[in-house]
Amino acid sequence: FFGGFGRAEGGVKIQGKKVTPVNDYDLYVITTKHISEELLNNIAKKIEKRVGVGGYSLYEHSKKEFYFDIKPLLINELKNLPCIIKYYELKNASYIMYGKDYRNLMPDFKKENLPLSDTIRFLFNRISAITEWFLPKYLKNEKIEDWEREVLIDDTSKTYLECCTTLC
Repeated sequence: FFGGFGRAEGGVKIQGKKVTPVNDYDLYVITTKHISEELLNNIAKKIEKRVGVGGYSLYEHSKKEFYFDIKPLLINELKNLPCIIKYYELKNASYIMYGKDYRNLMPDFKKENLPLSDTIRFLFNRISAITEWFLPKYLKNEKIEDWEREVLIDDTSKTYLECCTTLC
């Protein structure tokens, strides 16, 4: 895992005895040969169905649900990965779910070498999530569903945290 759950910061919602993730699981599959993202997306959908959660479209304003984001990465690419936040985190703040730990093959990324442009890109990514979930309903004083409010509050909170990350 990398991302929120890889850093042990993945968000969950607790209602009674039910614990529901409110973040996605970001996974890298390290392989010796290429795996298409289409195949990995189909696998993710099967996992979601099996565990009783469903994905959501980033472009549809439907209830935000937990999903699996699985990306391929070739072993022979590890030594040449650029120094950007997602690979820095993969090396330094991730969790090995299964198999051999290949992070030692990655460059020794230093946080002071992360390019400012990548930290700004990361922050804009969060800002775009706020923009995505700030619905016209808010301006028209229309009824807002509880889950819509929660998604906006969640993404706004993440953006404030990423402001701090960017400053660091």
